[in-house]
Amino acid sequence: MSTNQGKKAEETRRNILSAAEELFMTRGYDAVTMREIAKKAGCSHTAIHIYFREKEALLLELSLPILNALTKQLDDIMKQIGLPHEKLTTLSLALIRFGLTHRNMYPFIFTVKSSPVDEATKPLLDIKHVRQEIFAKFKQAIQDSLPFIENDERLLTNVHILFYTLHGIIVTHSLPDESALERIDQLAPSFREACDVLISGFRSRAIQTE
Repeated sequence: MSTNQGKKAEETRRNILSAAEELFMTRGYDAVTMREIAKKAGCSHTAIHIYFREKEALLLELSLPILNALTKQLDDIMKQIGLPHEKLTTLSLALIRFGLTHRNMYPFIFTVKSSPVDEATKPLLDIKHVRQEIFAKFKQAIQDSLPFIENDERLLTNVHILFYTLHGIIVTHSLPDESALERIDQLAPSFREACDVLISGFRSRAIQTE
């Protein structure tokens, strides 16, 4: 392949990824077809499959590097020395910062479920595996903060409540006309207070029901 052909191929690949990201964000992953992505990227329906065999491969390319970076950041937080509930708050704030920093991609990299796990193609399974790892880290952090909870069902309920809250914060502050970083800096005290109150509530309720 000549240098010019190589540059053209790389440009086409970038255009496909850019088109996929925009369409996934505006219309939702499941509603978008490969033919529509190809049209927006300016290539043929046949040509797009040279670069990406299936839609799940596009999702993998867009999402996995970002999710892996988040996983590493959460791992680093888990290894830090400190009180368990303080680390849980730090984990929560890290997820909020991630969601607002990547607010354009957050809706589909965390919520896409195009098929049941046992029927998914390998790329989608890879993404779901990373999501499960992230969920497991929060579960472990809550368990460390509430060592007196032995009921796994109650522990899972607390993790779900925390995720609902964090997701709500991210979606609420994901308006396109706002600077994500400015919102993070301005509202960081409120985010921290929300996390602290929620975690304190978990601890208080767990103690009362023992």
